This record gives sequence, C-alpha cells and structure tokens, in this order.
Amino acid sequence: MAQLSPCPKKSPSRWPERRRALTALWLCAGIAVVGAQERGPTAVTPVELRQAIDHLADLDYDARTKAGRTVRRAPATHAVPARIQAVPE
Repeated sequence: MAQLSPCPKKSPSRWPERRRALTALWLCAGIAVVGAQERGPTAVTPVELRQAIDHLADLDYDARTKAGRTVRRAPATHAVPARIQAVPE
C-alpha cells in the first residue's frame, strides 16, 4: 500500500514570472515619469512673469495652468521677488 505524503506536491510557482513582469512595468512607469518632468528654468521677461502671476487666480483652467507653468519655469531669482511683491496686492 502506498503511503500518502503529508504535503501534496505544489505546482510550479509563477511568482518569478510575475515579479519580472511587475519589475518591467515599474521601470517603464519610472522612465515615463522622468521623461514627462519639466525641464529647467526658461527665460521669462518681467512683464510676462507679472502677467502670469496675475492669471494664477483665473477661473479658466487652461489660463491658470499656463500661468502656473510660466511661473514654475521662471528662474527663482526673478519669480520669488515677483511673487512676494504680488502678495500684498
């Protein structure tokens, strides 16, 4: 009479395959995020920066988004004083 094993044989695990697929997915997502990030500061005139700061409170989403992008991309040496000046107004 054959004796039964207390632990039945397990089927081969698919975890290594899933781990590789998840790793590849995370790498692709990371590369996409890095590629989508904004580049460094761009040249903005003081007039453009002032207009952008004025448009940050617009109800129009596109105008507000464009203004935020302009302010974020402006060099900090120009953007910070302009923002501070705009606060009391």
